[in-house]
Amino acid sequence: MKGRALALGVSAALWGLAYAGISHIKVLAQDERLSRIFGDVRDVNGYMPLEGARIQVRVKGTAPAMIAITDAEGRFKFQDVPANVDPDALKITCSLEGYRLLNLARRKLRTNVDAPIQVECLLEKE
Repeated sequence: MKGRALALGVSAALWGLAYAGISHIKVLAQDERLSRIFGDVRDVNGYMPLEGARIQVRVKGTAPAMIAITDAEGRFKFQDVPANVDPDALKITCSLEGYRLLNLARRKLRTNVDAPIQVECLLEKE
C-alpha cells in the first residue's frame, strides 16, 4: 500500500510539473538515450575505458566533421547530428595516440529514422 501511494504521489508530482509547463523532466532523465550518437571507447585488453580518445563523425560527401573527446569513463556523445541523416551515410572514426582501432560497432536503438545510434570502439595498444 505504501509503495502504491508513493508511485501515485510521484506520478501526480510529474503531472503537476508537466501541467505547469515544465516538460523537460523526461529529457533530463534520458540524456544519453536522446543523444543522436553516443557510445564508448575501450581498450580490448581488460576492456578498460580510454580517456582522451577522439571520435570523428562526418556525413559522407560533406566537408565539416564533428569531433568529440572521451571522458574519464571512455564515453562520448554527439547531440547535434541532424535527425534526417541516414545512419549509413555517417563515417565514424575512433583514434587515440599509441593505439590502433580493432573494431568499431554501431547499432540503432530503434527502427525509426531519428533513432539514436550507439557506437562502441575497441582499441589495442600498438
